[in-house]
Amino acid sequence: LAKQSGQQECSALAYDDRDHSLWLTQWGDTNSSFYLYHYDLNGQYLGKRKIPPLKWIQGLTVYKNDFYFACDDGDANKDQPDHIYKLSKAGQVKTIHLLDDVYDQGEVEGLSIAHQNLYVLYNRGAKVVDGKVLGLEKGYDHQIHEVYAYKLK
Repeated sequence: LAKQSGQQECSALAYDDRDHSLWLTQWGDTNSSFYLYHYDLNGQYLGKRKIPPLKWIQGLTVYKNDFYFACDDGDANKDQPDHIYKLSKAGQVKTIHLLDDVYDQGEVEGLSIAHQNLYVLYNRGAKVVDGKVLGLEKGYDHQIHEVYAYKLK
């Protein structure tokens, strides 16, 4: 990561086929997590783009000039679902899916788009607090990793 970017870590990465570049995010809810960090394919830092405050970004993809984010902004310990957001080229954020239809609340971990489908990687069974696994939820003997598919509208 480029020192001049201010980015501390990377929580998600997306390839942008419009200009053959990479966009990265930072996990959390601090000021530096409210940017998309832009790099060329050689790792050269190109700049950053301020985004509306989306917390706990775990997935990112670029599709038809828009950015899609998987945000771990629910609280599985309180049965609150995570969200999938779309950031338009004009800078407007829209919730495109509330993950209230998963088998059991857990942690969204990533997303991808292909063939007009949105694919979401989702984990359940682990007790997670502030991004740290603190054991397993009642009824689980291991963490379960699932992919959910949704038609894009």
